[in-house]
Amino acid sequence: MSLELRVGQILTWNGREFDVGDVDSNGAVLLIARRYGGTRRVTLEQVQDALRSAELSIDDSTPTAMALAPRLQPGSANSRAEVERRRRYVMEAAIGGAPASKADLANAIRRVAAKTGDAKPPSVTTVYRWLKRFRTSGKEIATLGVRYAACGNRSNRYGPELMAMFDAVIDEEFLRINKPTAKEAYAKLGDRVCDANLNRKTGRIKMPSYKSFCAWIRYRVDPYWLIARREGHLAAIRRFRGCGDGVVSTYPLERVEIDHTVMDVIVVHPVTGEPIGRPTLTWALDHYSRVILGFYISLQPPSSTLVLCCLKQVMQDKSSSLRGNPRLAGFFWSMHGVPVMIVVDNGADFHSDHFKEACARFGISIQYCPPGQPWFKGRVERFVRTLNTGLLHLLPGSTRSNPKDRGAYKSEQLASLTLEELQRLVTEWIVAEYHERRHRTLGDSPRSIWEAGVALQPPVMVANPKTLDLDLAMSVIATISGNRVQFRNLRFGSPALAALGLRLGKQRKVEVLYRPEDISCAYVRDPIHKALIEVPCITQGISPGMSLDAFELLRRVAANSAPSDPIGSVNAAARALREEIAGRHESAVKALEQKRRAKRAAKRQTNSSLRPASSTAEVLNRKERARLESSLPREEVPLPRAKRRDAAQTLSDPFSHRLDRCVARSFDGIDAKGDGK
Repeated sequence: MSLELRVGQILTWNGREFDVGDVDSNGAVLLIARRYGGTRRVTLEQVQDALRSAELSIDDSTPTAMALAPRLQPGSANSRAEVERRRRYVMEAAIGGAPASKADLANAIRRVAAKTGDAKPPSVTTVYRWLKRFRTSGKEIATLGVRYAACGNRSNRYGPELMAMFDAVIDEEFLRINKPTAKEAYAKLGDRVCDANLNRKTGRIKMPSYKSFCAWIRYRVDPYWLIARREGHLAAIRRFRGCGDGVVSTYPLERVEIDHTVMDVIVVHPVTGEPIGRPTLTWALDHYSRVILGFYISLQPPSSTLVLCCLKQVMQDKSSSLRGNPRLAGFFWSMHGVPVMIVVDNGADFHSDHFKEACARFGISIQYCPPGQPWFKGRVERFVRTLNTGLLHLLPGSTRSNPKDRGAYKSEQLASLTLEELQRLVTEWIVAEYHERRHRTLGDSPRSIWEAGVALQPPVMVANPKTLDLDLAMSVIATISGNRVQFRNLRFGSPALAALGLRLGKQRKVEVLYRPEDISCAYVRDPIHKALIEVPCITQGISPGMSLDAFELLRRVAANSAPSDPIGSVNAAARALREEIAGRHESAVKALEQKRRAKRAAKRQTNSSLRPASSTAEVLNRKERARLESSLPREEVPLPRAKRRDAAQTLSDPFSHRLDRCVARSFDGIDAKGDGK
């Protein structure tokens, strides 16, 4: 039984669904994976074997590709003139039905050539072929068009042996993860051709050109496997995966996506005007309506602090922040509420305890995207390009998306925006431009979609908005020292802390809550009374309402303004002072050592003057030791000096050395009292 496959049919092979992409005359079938978009080439025999073994099933209910009548493809004026020329010959030859003979067809060709002034009329065979094609297609004019796709030699000029070598070289040398170039693979093919032709006199293999080799790679190698083996399967899946609508949200705040990015613009210091870097943007986007629920711009790298600041904007009404801006008069930014689910990536800031505890406090579920698959939160990723093309790339100091796109643009020299000005411009663009512009996919503006969704499904609000700042505040563990606590180069002091420290005793570690957007005060949690103590910041230079970013920027500017010349006069004087201190210490140590040596020498001299003359026993002992040492054989190891002396004294007189010592002590006592003579 012969199997007939049609383009568009769906096959299920070992649990994976494929679309039939093409079936050629040689029985080769092109299958396209419906989920990832990868391709697979099989034969009809393989499909039949899989069908018999129940590994494959065919869905006959799926619509197949519909056969359409040929259409005249749009082309140049010469192509259209050629179609009109052929039509005249065919219509003249078709008058009265089929021509009786070749002579009648030749007369028709001469008449048309005479009327149109055709210097090169077609032959009888050519016109007969046109006429047959025209009648077979039901008199369709498109069949008379020039078929450039069928022109040229379609047969393979090289033998199967060379094609086998090409396939082997591509599989072994070119499709590798280190990504060798086509020239290297072409050289490998040349080596194999030379080895094959080495002992041949006839039937030598012809080496193809490099252009043909590259064309074979394009047409013979499957694009999916080309990328999969040279760049990895994940890269191939990303490029050839099937695209669809993805996750569908049914009401606002059902799915909120949060992400970070480094903004493509350089900001400057508000006082010095010097460039200070590219800030980090953290923003939250509602998946249902595409509205921006909140954003936070900071000079800090991505962290849980930025996430909590952005999450606080998601839950509170932001219309009050627009009142001081005359451009936004009449606009509102009232999109807020408690999200049902927050979708984030696998960054360390999203796995922090601060973020997880805040979400658990408000009953928010967290969904982490699989690593290396950012399309699971594609809405928030797509907003980056919208913001860049709509605002950031038009501002002075823009860095563009990459150095090639930036070109000769001097980003640092043209930077003139401060962090506050950038935040104001982003707010104006979101409220007045992005929220009011018609979304191509939604068919309406994000604000209108939000209002319609809220009317059907009102969002959940925060139970107590007054405590929202403390619920989403950052917490650190600090130690009470006197009447203050210190962290992140900030000092907070209050007399209440001194009393709390006395009550706590030695265990003076407490939890401190602070808001990064306002570090003028902090809150210390009293573990005894279960209350919060408000403690003002006593660090010099802190003004009311100052943010943590502004404080760290002041410290950075102060550090950069300090003299950095290592050969300056101040550093030279400090170096001379350090050398003098070290020299004085070394001199004191040397003087003390000299005093100790002099004292020891004087003591030895006094003892030698008071020591009596040697006794007869000691003289005999010395002679006996000398005699014993001279009598020792040379190959034996002599005893130590102290042991030799004791042995000699013992041999001469076991009690003499003890008597001599007693006599010496007696004389020393008499001399000390002054009675001895």
